[in-house]
Amino acid sequence: MTEQDYTNLKNWNHDVQNYMIGLAYLMDMRRYPEAFRYCEKLLSCVKEFAVIFQKDSACDYPEHFLKFQNDFQTGLTNLETLLRRKEYPKAHYKLSRLQATFEQNRFQPYKSENLVNSILERLKV
Repeated sequence: MTEQDYTNLKNWNHDVQNYMIGLAYLMDMRRYPEAFRYCEKLLSCVKEFAVIFQKDSACDYPEHFLKFQNDFQTGLTNLETLLRRKEYPKAHYKLSRLQATFEQNRFQPYKSENLVNSILERLKV
């Protein structure tokens, strides 16, 4: 994995996580019209990264990451639909599931010099 690939994945994780925190805040405050617009921005961000990952055929992004990213985009589209339909309890539940799935399944790349540390870190769990 090149430095640029590493940076792309790190940025994707960071940006998506921050958007989801903001979205959760807006929904918790019942500011649903803003949450809908914010969800649109998050979906746009995820789609932009999808283009970057698909264009970069020289990199061997793990297949499970590409599948996860596609599934995550589908989940966000479903969340956006729930917000548009004003099905707020379902939207809250969907967001909580997306957040949990993101935390459990996001791909966290490690630079080669950190490989030993990443292995040791995984053994602690």
